[in-house]
Amino acid sequence: MSEVAITRIASRWRPDDHLHAESGSLAVGPCEPGWLSAKWALEPVAGSTYFRARNLARPGHYLHAESGAPAVGPIAPGWLSAQWRFEPVADASFVRLVNGNPLVRYAHIESGALDVATAGPGWLSAQWVIEKVPNISFVRLRNRWKPEQCLHIESGPIAAGPVGLGWLSAQWTLEIVPGTAWVRIRNRWKPSQYFHIERGRPGSGPIGAGWLSAQWQLEKVAGTNAVRLRNRWEVEPCLHMERGVPEIGLAEPGWLSAQWLAGSFRRKVFPLALLQRKLDAFVNLRQTPLFAVRLHGEGHGHTFLTVFMEDPLTGRLEPGKPKDLGQLELPTLGNNFAVNNLNTERVTLIIVNDPGDQTPEVEAVIRFESKGEEIRINNAPNVDLTGCSVRVRVRFGLDPVTGLVRLESFADRVEQAWKKAAAGAERVELRGKTFEVPSSAIGLALLHRDLKKEYVSADVSVDVSGLPDGEIAHRIESALDDKIWDGLVSALADGTKRGWTPWASVSEGNSTPGARIGTIVDDERVTLVLADRDGGIYAAAGNPEKGFGAWRSVSEGSTAPGGHVNAVALGDGRIAVTLADRNGGVYIATGDAAQDWSAWRNVSEGSTLPGAPVSAAVRSQGRVTLVLADPAGGVYAVGGKAGGEWGGWQPVSEGSTVPGGHVTALAVGERIVLFLADKAGGVYTASGSPEAGWSAWRNVPKGSTAPGAPIAAVARSDARIALFLADQDGGILSASGTATGTFGPWLPVS
Repeated sequence: MSEVAITRIASRWRPDDHLHAESGSLAVGPCEPGWLSAKWALEPVAGSTYFRARNLARPGHYLHAESGAPAVGPIAPGWLSAQWRFEPVADASFVRLVNGNPLVRYAHIESGALDVATAGPGWLSAQWVIEKVPNISFVRLRNRWKPEQCLHIESGPIAAGPVGLGWLSAQWTLEIVPGTAWVRIRNRWKPSQYFHIERGRPGSGPIGAGWLSAQWQLEKVAGTNAVRLRNRWEVEPCLHMERGVPEIGLAEPGWLSAQWLAGSFRRKVFPLALLQRKLDAFVNLRQTPLFAVRLHGEGHGHTFLTVFMEDPLTGRLEPGKPKDLGQLELPTLGNNFAVNNLNTERVTLIIVNDPGDQTPEVEAVIRFESKGEEIRINNAPNVDLTGCSVRVRVRFGLDPVTGLVRLESFADRVEQAWKKAAAGAERVELRGKTFEVPSSAIGLALLHRDLKKEYVSADVSVDVSGLPDGEIAHRIESALDDKIWDGLVSALADGTKRGWTPWASVSEGNSTPGARIGTIVDDERVTLVLADRDGGIYAAAGNPEKGFGAWRSVSEGSTAPGGHVNAVALGDGRIAVTLADRNGGVYIATGDAAQDWSAWRNVSEGSTLPGAPVSAAVRSQGRVTLVLADPAGGVYAVGGKAGGEWGGWQPVSEGSTVPGGHVTALAVGERIVLFLADKAGGVYTASGSPEAGWSAWRNVPKGSTAPGAPIAAVARSDARIALFLADQDGGILSASGTATGTFGPWLPVS
């Protein structure tokens, strides 16, 4: 291997089981398609055929066997126990996973019978006393743990057990291997027989001159007259699961439990036509584009390019920093020109797969509106564009860290080819094409332009008086190609910086793994509320850029450790926090993370499971509706004021889910819209209010998730509701619709 590979490792013995670290420790079992804990980055060890296997879900954690058992965790640079190699299995596509730390094996009787295997440092069963036979040069090898047992071959095979005083089969001579500290152990009764482990287990018989398996070292045990019999033949152990759990040790040749299939991904193969339909649904048929481009200049000669990208939180197109395209001139004519307020009309993404190029690409066609005179030329008539578009191509590639398919940077590929050309290569390849490299400086500059045009090119048509339209259009295209390339590369690089910041601790807060965190956003301040590992309720406020304040107790409230804590803005600057306490009672408190919180108040003696979710939605005049699934799974709601009186809990149209399951509540105007996954995992919705009553529950067609699982719901500005869930295979799906209407089909999210 010359580069990092990403793989899953599946068992041949149990094909649905994979190596993973989902719970933090190494395990072998079924895994979900999206589990990074079941993916391993195989990092080559320099100068060897070995690799280290890094778990993708746990940075810095590697597969190793340092303590003698397979594990996943941090490692030291020199650990041989963290180095592995694949050993092919004959006549199969499977491999053994061989560890680079050889086994050191000792003769012992720990399990009763004689064995040669790894032994604990304190095992008396692996310690032997060399007992001289009177008046002759032979010895007996007597076990320290069970002194009545000696090594012998009285019945044929070598064994450990009680021996007769005159048994020659229990007498041995120690022959030094010339030039070493090792000995061979030869029987007196049958001098052709030596103690060896050539077949992986204790044996006796004739041996070959070079057999390491018949050579032993007498390691002295400190403070005693005993030794440990260490075999010289150090073999590399294999990872296996013969007893159902991961182990490291010697494996029998036929053990399927020691055979693995590397690269065993649960692949989903998408036809390009299906991928194009997805692009149509998510991009090409959108009412507003994911991104837009504007070209605009003041005066003559300078034009600025601005890329607008959709903000994932607001859904609005937000402008990036304008990029100055520099001086624009019409080639050969020498006239300066500027583009006047040219805006994107439509963006279309098309899957293309050119002949001779096996890697499919996405071609983004950016079409600009053509109204008015968009080109201003110095000392010449202005130009009316009758058509203008820019084509940008990006390729599919494999992310070396996550193993997921991604879109690769077009700029990197062009610059790699250009550097080869500038370094003196006779030809370079790009997108399946071969380009001859000219020797002149002008030729190299033209080659650079042609390489760029493989990925970014302008297409212009004009209407101009006094000069041929085609000639002017060609010259504008030539002037724009390089400039648009530079502007897009710079703008899109800035756009990537507008992504996510690295993860950082929020004031060293902690909870149970995977616990829910209630979140409220108010302008630039974010308030977080959670239940810590002891069930105490704490809140902190701030933002990721400027940091967060200290965690403060919310009126000494408590719930189950890591239990669900819901937070909702009341509209008057206060936050309401709802929860089910350790007895399942429903409570609410109001306040502000930076100031004080009210005391906790019981809400009409409502009841659910301890730590179960209690959803809240707020309408006008501070009216709050709480919704939950009771201990039997029935769905109930109550209305009232956060700091005032509450009505009684009423069933919501006889809806049901799992006991204490998630029920999502969303305020849309004066109506509360509810969503849940029932006991079979089907998705249902109902709407209404505690005062006006509730509609019947309606199925959201073809929606399916785990029973009682959460369903995220977001109210959009166009009165539509976007739903998100994780399906039963872990895939993230979305659907949209209205409170009283229908919901569209469920579609995968990216």
